[in-house]
Amino acid sequence: MSTFFLFVVMATGGEPFVLTEDPSLTLQARQEAISPIELLEREVVTGTLIFSQGDCLAVKAYTQSPYTHVGVVVRRNDSAIIYDSTAGKGVRCQTLTNYLDDQNPAEIYVFHPRKPLTEEKSQQLEVYL
Repeated sequence: MSTFFLFVVMATGGEPFVLTEDPSLTLQARQEAISPIELLEREVVTGTLIFSQGDCLAVKAYTQSPYTHVGVVVRRNDSAIIYDSTAGKGVRCQTLTNYLDDQNPAEIYVFHPRKPLTEEKSQQLEVYL
């Protein structure tokens, strides 16, 4: 089982916090507890941006940013679908779990929109992506 460290920062401000499995939980408590990925799956909304701090030196040098990748969340049928673009593959559309597996072991930062998108704006965003 992979361990993910998800740093979540609300776009409205506030301090970042880390979502990770608590190693002090008993096995039974871990099985009953919600995983960090499941929690993130419930919390993201259409328009949420997921930034990664990977190890791509070319991107870091060119952008002068600590972030090397970004994905955009679209909610579809109560699931979080992530759109992103990567060299050689173009635009991809994948589940949150697959996206996080692909980004592992990068640190993940999540930014939620200040205001929810309307249904019309959500549809426009997905068409654009």
